[in-house]
Amino acid sequence: MNSFDHSGSKPGLWQDNAAVAAVEFAMVFPVMLMLLFGSAEYTRMVTASQRVSIATNAMVEILAQQPQNTTIDDTQLGEYFDAMTPIMSPFSITSTNPTMTLSSITFWPVAPGSTTYTPLTDWSESKSGGTTRPCDVTLTIIKNDAQPAPNSVPVGMVPTTAVLSSTALVADVSFSYPSPFNIDLGFYKSPPTITITRSIFNNPRNVGYVPLPMTGSGSSQSVDTTQFSGTVCDSSYNTHY
Repeated sequence: MNSFDHSGSKPGLWQDNAAVAAVEFAMVFPVMLMLLFGSAEYTRMVTASQRVSIATNAMVEILAQQPQNTTIDDTQLGEYFDAMTPIMSPFSITSTNPTMTLSSITFWPVAPGSTTYTPLTDWSESKSGGTTRPCDVTLTIIKNDAQPAPNSVPVGMVPTTAVLSSTALVADVSFSYPSPFNIDLGFYKSPPTITITRSIFNNPRNVGYVPLPMTGSGSSQSVDTTQFSGTVCDSSYNTHY
């Protein structure tokens, strides 16, 4: 009586399953890498954005606490800018990144008793190549959630009642965030350098105006030009009082 062995009807079946698993892994592995690098990149960018916000707020908050009957000198101005360094850790701070600017703005009524104001820069000092706010130019009043610019102020800082004048302080920071991975795998490429910008306003805590000494007439440099770049404006609070 003849017998037939069914076990040999499909030779090499286990080898076929292994090959399928290898193909599936080859398909899934790039996706896993993208999720790994993408999640790490996103987390790091969010952290950098938060650090920039906290550091910018710290700069203007320290400036806002300037005591009465004092003026800002080179040492103090440097300390205000340097407040950003420990907060930004572990992100590196260089001589050109981030760029930083501290400024004072006064809102002048267009007429006595008016509730319409003209915002003008009092002084503006920058470090690491920051863009200073313009002198003798009426700054544009924008919505609170609009993209800030050196020539603009948010409407929320403008006085709503008739006052002789009102001043605001502002820190402008721009941080270029580079990817820590810098990889190009074809299916995944690190994002280009992303610029994170913040402009945070505050009012002086102890005085109506935080002065920066003017060393000459007109728009003039007031502090150490080897460290900072900027001006005290001729149309500023300094010359109105």
